[in-house]
Amino acid sequence: MPFLSASDAARELTVLARRFAAAFEWFASRATVGPSELRVRFATASRVLGEHAQTFAALVPESALLALARADGAAAELAPHASSGAVLESLHRAITEISGLATPIADGALVRAVGSALVDVTDLRLAVASLEERFGAV
Repeated sequence: MPFLSASDAARELTVLARRFAAAFEWFASRATVGPSELRVRFATASRVLGEHAQTFAALVPESALLALARADGAAAELAPHASSGAVLESLHRAITEISGLATPIADGALVRAVGSALVDVTDLRLAVASLEERFGAV
């Protein structure tokens, strides 16, 4: 079973925190236009994703020895997304990938953060699917 070394954790958690921060910005930028129901949902999604970005950023090891790994994670390219569904699908894949690398004992805080984020992203995906049925692509 693969696991996260300290260097891997620094890099992967930095990338994951950046992905959530980018999703926060994506939803926040769209929370000011359109029907009120759409604005409220996007503002809520933005807030939830921003909280998860902060949680994952707080889990990044801060050792000076890991500065290079954190820099690698910060420099990673994030793909732009055209729809809210694509943003959430990307987050879902990223969370699922890192959850397969975490061990319940050594990475307890990460396992809890990933579980919480997975529930929220799944809920947001369902909400967005409902909005897309009503408003078209959002």
